[in-house]
Amino acid sequence: MEKIKKFILPVAVFLLLAAIGGTSFANSQNGKSAVEFVSPQKGDIVDQLRFSGKVQPKNMFDLGFERSGKVSKVYVKVGDKVQKGQLLSELNPEEANISYSQAISDQEVSQAQLEQAKNDMNAQKAKLKSVEKSSTANKYDEKYQQEIKNQSEDNIKAKEALLKKANETVQNSSVQMRKTKLYAPADGIITKQALEQGEVVSAYVPVISLMWDSTLEIQAYVSEIEVSKISLGDKVQVKIETNQTENLEATVSIIDPAETNLSGVSSYKVAFIPTFPVEKIKSGMAVDLILNLGEKKDALIIPSKSVFKEGEKSFVLLMVENSQIKKEIQLGVADQNGSVEVLSGIGTQDEIVSFNSTK
Repeated sequence: MEKIKKFILPVAVFLLLAAIGGTSFANSQNGKSAVEFVSPQKGDIVDQLRFSGKVQPKNMFDLGFERSGKVSKVYVKVGDKVQKGQLLSELNPEEANISYSQAISDQEVSQAQLEQAKNDMNAQKAKLKSVEKSSTANKYDEKYQQEIKNQSEDNIKAKEALLKKANETVQNSSVQMRKTKLYAPADGIITKQALEQGEVVSAYVPVISLMWDSTLEIQAYVSEIEVSKISLGDKVQVKIETNQTENLEATVSIIDPAETNLSGVSSYKVAFIPTFPVEKIKSGMAVDLILNLGEKKDALIIPSKSVFKEGEKSFVLLMVENSQIKKEIQLGVADQNGSVEVLSGIGTQDEIVSFNSTK
């Protein structure tokens, strides 16, 4: 925008500013200051949103043991590539081994007792059959042998129940044995490893993180007002803090419908998928995101530092025959370069004060 004149704040302007009580413009004037006289210009202005984001793995497993115990072995470190089913770490298995061995022993005893009960019943069946065939057998003998046979059958059922319980104990003990080992659920890269040999860990507490493919995304938390301006599929510019000159792009892939409370402020998580090679970024990197909401062609533009507020109303200082008049204006789009669109109140023929603090 063309700058017409620039000089130290004249007395008349200073007095007018001092008379504007409670305005954001007047309240900001501390120390030595200067003003410019500028005229609104016709031009193009881009409405933008800017926010910060962080590179995160899109697909991540947070892994933990399914039982508590003391870590005996750790086989991986951050950055290691692992394959599905690979052993990552294990707990001291001594307690689980003892329980499993006892369960196996109880199972073997129960199996032997069941076999003995079956043999006893078979013997009773044979004896009962012999008594039934004997010409000298009486009813008492037959009844007694039948009772013995029934008792044997009941004994078998009891032993079968005990064996079933022993089998279940063996199965549960086997599961507990497996829980002392932590395996990779998929191919991937270890991004976190918080284990030390000898430390005690609790069940279901994440101790290893596995990024199971190379896909990265950018996550940002935006305000309630900003998220209403973002749509799925929108393209944003990505500026890496270590390389602000490279032009990169990403696409909005997810907008969380539920709010997240960050320090008492309602925010919404938005995810972006890079459309550039992911080798340019790494997990954990901070990036700046710029979303162009639209471009206004042939708009009337002034410096945003020309504008001051009184409540919800916007004003500028209009130069009229060497005097300054407070003039209300209606604003439109504001860009990130310090320019703002004027919808009504002044025109290109006008000259306004643009305050510039030089603290």
